[in-house]
Amino acid sequence: MAELSTLGYTGESKSSYASLKDRVQQFQLDYGLPPTGLADRITRDYINRALLKRRIVFDAMHYLRVPYVWGGQSPSGFDCSGFVYYMLKKHNIPVNRTTSQIMFTWGEPVERSKLQEGDLVFFRTTKQKPVSHVGIYLGDHRFISATASEGIAIDSLKSSYWGQRYVGARRVY
Repeated sequence: MAELSTLGYTGESKSSYASLKDRVQQFQLDYGLPPTGLADRITRDYINRALLKRRIVFDAMHYLRVPYVWGGQSPSGFDCSGFVYYMLKKHNIPVNRTTSQIMFTWGEPVERSKLQEGDLVFFRTTKQKPVSHVGIYLGDHRFISATASEGIAIDSLKSSYWGQRYVGARRVY
């Protein structure tokens, strides 16, 4: 199952059934599925979602340094929710153009310790709104978003700025 290797689940021997079963089981544990070690329909659906999220994360990197534009939702300029909207729509995830505050109601909440690449991360950057910024989680405590100062940029959830403004995360797909 090459898809598991693409997602970083590598075994000692790709031809070994025991190794494949162990990799499937580890994937299932990581994604909150019963750890049967069998690649059933539900597990394959989760694998396909993880692969889609991986593609979105890789694709998002192509937009680094695209300028910030208030209300922007195209490669000529993005705001934070416009960037997330553009990336999801580009990868055929049906969403409406809206604000980060509304996006915070989508999908399922995710604990910070269980973030997976492609999850949406949310922040409070103003006192007027409980949620005012959104980005796409990249893994390793990093996320990508449209910032007024740098355009599309990668930042750390552990930074002094973003760390104290983190509100939560949602798994939309």
